[in-house]
Amino acid sequence: MTLLRGFGALDVEAQLDTYAEDATVITADRVYRGKDEIRDYIEGFVAEFSQEGISMETDMFLFEGKIGLVVWSGDSPQNSYDFASDTYVVEDGKIVSHTFAAKVTPK
Repeated sequence: MTLLRGFGALDVEAQLDTYAEDATVITADRVYRGKDEIRDYIEGFVAEFSQEGISMETDMFLFEGKIGLVVWSGDSPQNSYDFASDTYVVEDGKIVSHTFAAKVTPK
């Protein structure tokens, strides 16, 4: 999936390009609507995970039809992600909906 390649390269533009113009990202803290707001979400995540000393492990990667689920865990200098889950709904090759939930322990 292009999003994951963009994430692995920590490429904000490559990740953003995988979203539809009117996509939404739903987190426990906020709903991001449209690419301008989603850029803020991606930039924050990339900033955290582009530092020295990060780790990330994918525990599950499953796509069925237009719905995807990624379960992962990881560490950054600021946080431990003991469990994280991203779900995606893809239509016409673009993400139209993305949810993120995690058990995050600040360091």
